[in-house]
Amino acid sequence: MRRLRGGGMSLLLMAVVSLPAMAKCGNAVVVDSAFPMPEGRMKLSTKIKYEADPGFYKYTHSLTLAYGVRERLEVGISPEVYKAIWGEDVHTGGKRVATTGNHGSVSSFGDIRLYGKYLFFKETSLIPALSAKYTLKVPTTTDHKGLSTGEIDHKIALIASKLCDRIELDLNLAYTYVGEPESKVYSHEISGAFAFQYAFTKRFMGTCELTGKTDYKREHLTTKESIFDGYLGAKYKAAKDFEVKGALGTRLSEAEPDYLGILSLRWYFL
Repeated sequence: MRRLRGGGMSLLLMAVVSLPAMAKCGNAVVVDSAFPMPEGRMKLSTKIKYEADPGFYKYTHSLTLAYGVRERLEVGISPEVYKAIWGEDVHTGGKRVATTGNHGSVSSFGDIRLYGKYLFFKETSLIPALSAKYTLKVPTTTDHKGLSTGEIDHKIALIASKLCDRIELDLNLAYTYVGEPESKVYSHEISGAFAFQYAFTKRFMGTCELTGKTDYKREHLTTKESIFDGYLGAKYKAAKDFEVKGALGTRLSEAEPDYLGILSLRWYFL
């Protein structure tokens, strides 16, 4: 019996050791990666994000088209093709109220984001890869619907990524300048995110992700608290150029909502 147990432990150890080394796996489910798209490659992804709190629900469907222009440079466009808020405590105008006696919803085409990501420092054995990313938000929905600020935003992010065998670590730090129309006062955002990715096999990876940011000081968009979210997710490479990603999360801070869900499909071309 001891020999059988010893043999079983040896086989398990050999199986763990023989797992493939981690390749650059790119973005986690929520958090960005410093590694840009390979030169000449194109990526099309569709993402659905669902946020829920008793009496209040938010749904966003977005598309992203990214292209590796150079070895170190990636550019992309990401429109929110559909965005909606609905629930028992939502007026048809989109403004949240404290009571639950009002039923309503609001939906529209969302904002469009244009971005460029440049890898200015390649990864070494000791130092992570470092990228800078600039994102321009172009509003397409009006402010009174509560789905957007209705103004142009500018976001600058510093992204660090490090590969350690089957593990990838990603860290994002960003500042967002929020456009302010007349008679409105917004707070600009400072945000951060961290992702731990582990490759169980060449096709399957697990992720643990944390994100946080300061919040808008606007009653009908969010609460006036800072946001801190946690996610557990997975990535599955179903084919050579097709990937499925998903994550479930919860809001760790007191700000609403309580439940979060993300599903994303990605196709690679060229």
